[in-house]
Amino acid sequence: MRVVAMSSSYGTGGSIIAPALAERLDIPLLHHIRIEHRDEEEMDDVISEGPTAGEDLTRNLWERILDAFASMPVEHGMVPTSVPADASLRVKSEVEERIRAFADEPGGGLVRGWASSVVLPDAFHVLLDGPIEARARQGATIENIDIATARKRLEKSGAVRRVYWKRLYNRDWLDKNSFHMCLDTTAITPESAVEIIATAAEAFWSQHG
Repeated sequence: MRVVAMSSSYGTGGSIIAPALAERLDIPLLHHIRIEHRDEEEMDDVISEGPTAGEDLTRNLWERILDAFASMPVEHGMVPTSVPADASLRVKSEVEERIRAFADEPGGGLVRGWASSVVLPDAFHVLLDGPIEARARQGATIENIDIATARKRLEKSGAVRRVYWKRLYNRDWLDKNSFHMCLDTTAITPESAVEIIATAAEAFWSQHG
């Protein structure tokens, strides 16, 4: 299985590193799953990279994530349906099915987010992380926002990930035991990170066939 399952904390440059890594390894990328929220907000950042400005995560957080899942477009394999708040197991099954189908394509692929290190146990699992303040500064630079806004997005995106992993998998999303490689990408350039991960992934695939 020539597949990378990547998780990335806010401010680690995952949105830059993932596509560059996929290109470097010559594999397709499942990055954001585009979501059309009922209020016409884009919820993909809330779940995958970081909440949009002003996102209130205290208001029925899980129900809103389920709503987001319910309206994934057909192009990513999810048929829009009405999903009740107690349908988390069904939604989990649907999402896992689509991720596995993507990963099973000839040539493999890179899946970023969506608890892919749990869903794809045979993939090479990578976590991009770093110190909180360093991630806030880097996030501010990447998104061209002020540091206070970056800190809020960092906190909120972490909250979403904790809920997502805990609710669906009863796992701590920052548990280092879930990953083969944990890399502080606030301390090195994206280019260096890509080369390090690519080298490690190739070695992993060579060893594990």
